[in-house]
Amino acid sequence: MVFTSWDALYRQLRYAFPDEQYRTGTTVTGVTPETATATTDDETERTADMVVAAEGGQSATRAQLHPDVEPEFASYVAWRGVVDEATLPAACAEAFDEMFTFYQGADQLILAYFIPGPNGETEPGLRRLNWVWYDTLDGRDRGVIFTDTSDTEQRFSVSPGQLREPVRHRQRERAATLPPVFETLVSETPDLFVQAIYDLTVPAMVTDRVCLLGDGAFVARPHTAAGTAKAAGDATALAEALASHRSINEALAAWDQARSEYGTTLVARGKQMGDVRLNLN
Repeated sequence: MVFTSWDALYRQLRYAFPDEQYRTGTTVTGVTPETATATTDDETERTADMVVAAEGGQSATRAQLHPDVEPEFASYVAWRGVVDEATLPAACAEAFDEMFTFYQGADQLILAYFIPGPNGETEPGLRRLNWVWYDTLDGRDRGVIFTDTSDTEQRFSVSPGQLREPVRHRQRERAATLPPVFETLVSETPDLFVQAIYDLTVPAMVTDRVCLLGDGAFVARPHTAAGTAKAAGDATALAEALASHRSINEALAAWDQARSEYGTTLVARGKQMGDVRLNLN
């Protein structure tokens, strides 16, 4: 298998997009589906043929269009980390080289694989090792784990460097239940972080001239390894629908049906993989 990293993929796409069309520091505060209008936090309104909201799992546009849709917590979490290959003991790095490595234990599953370095490097010694550790809450309070160093309780994740020391220390201790090579990997990771595992579906991806794309519409569990591919599939299918239909409304209707069916199926597949195969719920 061949792996990449989010930042390496992002850079390639960003380089292909005109700078004058890429606006940073601006937040969309609302949309008007009937007129395909987006309003930003500086009270500017922009109207187009359609609005594509690709805002990720915490999409504000989805919250506006579907206020009753809430993520469903899956009762376990993913501890994660990325570590530079050069900082790892040689034996540890060699154990994961050219491998997609899994270990399944009692109520836990950990996996690791190499990804490109911070500037896209793929040469040995310049890569990074990415790991994901699915684990139960182990009798701990979710609020304790998801309260960061600023004493703010986060709903979905605690970012790298923001885990409180007792939480970090407890998880490093639990790493002793892993095979030695994984225990070393976890202990050598400077900034592990944690994410809640949850499922989310929407009743429709299209509302008039506004469409939700990627995790803004459906969030499947990471076991499917399909989050980025799903978003890319949504985008390419949308382009194809627009090219093959006489009107935007027809294109959006056809796209909505096809991609909603796919998203629903993928979310169900993720539940099966986590709840049945991994026995983590």
